[in-house]
Amino acid sequence: MNLHAVEPHGERWITHSDDRASYPTPQGLPWTASYTLVVSPPYPTTGSTDPMRTEEFDYTKWKDSTGAPLSKIPDRLGVATNGFVRDDSGKILLQRRADIDFWSMPGGNVEIGESLEQGVVREVYEETGLEVYVERLIGVYSGPDSYPFMRYPDGYTVHYVTHLFACDCASGELRISHESTDVDYFPADDLPHNTLLSHRLRIQDALTGLVSPFIR
Repeated sequence: MNLHAVEPHGERWITHSDDRASYPTPQGLPWTASYTLVVSPPYPTTGSTDPMRTEEFDYTKWKDSTGAPLSKIPDRLGVATNGFVRDDSGKILLQRRADIDFWSMPGGNVEIGESLEQGVVREVYEETGLEVYVERLIGVYSGPDSYPFMRYPDGYTVHYVTHLFACDCASGELRISHESTDVDYFPADDLPHNTLLSHRLRIQDALTGLVSPFIR
C-alpha cells in the first residue's frame, strides 16, 4: 500500500510509512501538524500529479456508451444517477430510450437543489411510474473505460459521473414516459442486444452483491 499526506493545496505521496522522518514537509511543519495521513490503494499514475487539461484528453482512444468511437472531446461534464430495480423473480428493470433506441436502466441528470438519492428516486418515477426507495450505493462510474460518454442524436456529448443505486419498489404501475418507447423486466443473462455497454458493466457490478461500492 501507499501512504500520502493530505495538504491544504494538494497531496504528497510517500512510498513507505518509515519515510516520514526524511520526507520534506510543507513549510517545515512536523508531520503531526495541519494535515492527515491517509491509507490509499496504489492506483497507477501517469507520472505527474498535475491535473489533466481538457485539451490533453485523447478522445480517439475511447468509445461512447453505445460502443461507437468518440468523434470529439465531450462538450461538458454531468452528474447523473441510475436505479437498479428488480422484480420478485430477480429480473432487471430496463427502459428503451426514445432518443438513441438503446435499452438502459432508468436514470438521468441530478438537478440543482436535490441530492443523489432524490435524483434517482425522481428519475425512476418519471421514466417508469414506479415509486422506489434507495437501498444502497452500488458504484460510481466516471473513468473513460467505463463508457461514461453519452452522445445525443444532435452530436452533443456529455461525460457523465454516474452513481448507481440499488432501489426497492414501494408502489406504482409500470408505464412508459415521453423519454422511452418501451419498459420491461429482463433476466440478467438475457438482456436486449442493444443494451448500453455502460449499463451492462454496471449491471455486472450490481449482480456481485458486494456491499462496498465500485469506483470505476
